[in-house]
Amino acid sequence: MVSTKPPSTPSTEAKKGRFRGWLGGIARQQREMAYPAHVAELNRDVFRAYKGIFSPSVTPKRVDLFADAVARQGLSEEFLANQLERLKNLQIVMYCMGVVILVYSVWLAATSSLFFGAGAAVWGLGIVIRGYIYAYRAWQIQNRDLIRLQDALLIKSTYLVL
Repeated sequence: MVSTKPPSTPSTEAKKGRFRGWLGGIARQQREMAYPAHVAELNRDVFRAYKGIFSPSVTPKRVDLFADAVARQGLSEEFLANQLERLKNLQIVMYCMGVVILVYSVWLAATSSLFFGAGAAVWGLGIVIRGYIYAYRAWQIQNRDLIRLQDALLIKSTYLVL
């Protein structure tokens, strides 16, 4: 079979290939330095975690029966009643503290520095989240039902247990 390409000299093909290889190598190196593979993998993992947390397709799934867990740990009804009252009080205290700190963070950001305000806001948000965890545990004791935290986030009555 006869080639229809015009004959070319070996020196022009080699130079053309070396230049493209050199340019491609620089581009590849810059891409890897700007967005390394381990950072891309971390970003994909974080995105999957956020997608799992915020997806509304969470189906309720029972972790364990409440009666079985109480029997396994040997808890009395008196202990559960005391724990329920303690958790109800703690959730209210944590929510109040968190709201006060969040208001303080706004004042701090307006008068002092955004950096300090952001730090106080993170602190206040953490306290509010801790208050929710107390409310979630109180809800479990009050309703005698053990559910996952992901399922509890979809149930509005777990946010404040009175």
